[in-house]
Amino acid sequence: MVGIIAVLALLLVGLAGYLVAVLRQVEAITAQLGRRREGITHAPVALDLVSPSLNRLAALVNETIADAEDAALAARRHEAGFRELIAEISHDLRTPLTAIRGYQRLLAATDLDAEQRAQLAVAARHANELAEQVDGLFEYAYLLDSHTQTTRGLFDLGALVGECLVAALESLESRGLRVDYRHKEQILIESDRQKVTRIVENLVRNAAQYAVGHLTVSVDADDHVVRLIMTNDVADPSRLEVTRVFERFYSERDFGTGLGLTIVSLLTRKLGGSVGADLDGGEFRVCVTLPRRVSGETGDATGSRTDER
Repeated sequence: MVGIIAVLALLLVGLAGYLVAVLRQVEAITAQLGRRREGITHAPVALDLVSPSLNRLAALVNETIADAEDAALAARRHEAGFRELIAEISHDLRTPLTAIRGYQRLLAATDLDAEQRAQLAVAARHANELAEQVDGLFEYAYLLDSHTQTTRGLFDLGALVGECLVAALESLESRGLRVDYRHKEQILIESDRQKVTRIVENLVRNAAQYAVGHLTVSVDADDHVVRLIMTNDVADPSRLEVTRVFERFYSERDFGTGLGLTIVSLLTRKLGGSVGADLDGGEFRVCVTLPRRVSGETGDATGSRTDER
């Protein structure tokens, strides 16, 4: 009886030791995966214990990691090639387009009758629209570069939005849009003024192209973030896939590059913010949220700095 108990005790001790060894190997796998995720190492997962099950697990983990890395590399190469293609296309289009617009200006200075001037105005309008689309392609290709810099400074977001709306007033009025702008006296934000300006300009341009009836613009803030909200009616809500509005080249209509809101999304993310859209009946709403980055409640931050993003 004593012998049986001793044998069982030895078996239990051996089993306990084996389980401890297995647990240590699992912990080792976890630690190695953690180091790989942090970029400390790129070595494959290795085990010291000879165990068929754990060896198979390690092999599958290594194969999965290799597949994921291959897919990520292929995606980066594809995106780099796409960025170069977009940049080349926009560059190739700019040269003849500049010539076309130049000759249009020369032609406008000649002796034309009323009908000819009307036809020239139509051609000029289409050339300007094409120029905007080419500029959008070029800007999108530029923003895809992860090495673009962010220069931060303190400015009044409410005033900036007002300036952008005034600059676009002719375009908005030509669409018959009633603009309602709501904001506080002063909303200070420490961010990249140029990038924020491009966000606002693209939002306003998008509204000028697709909105009907009215455009409501509001800016508010708390101690941590600022929110820019643009709301407008759309002509045909059934054609608008709101879940896709930030996808590149998505457009509700059959013209334009479909990059306006994509650029808004890219710029917002570069500034550490977020953007969302929703559709309530026939009312389309875009909300851009940006970190305020202002020291103290009164916004007394000064100076500027450049961050490499």
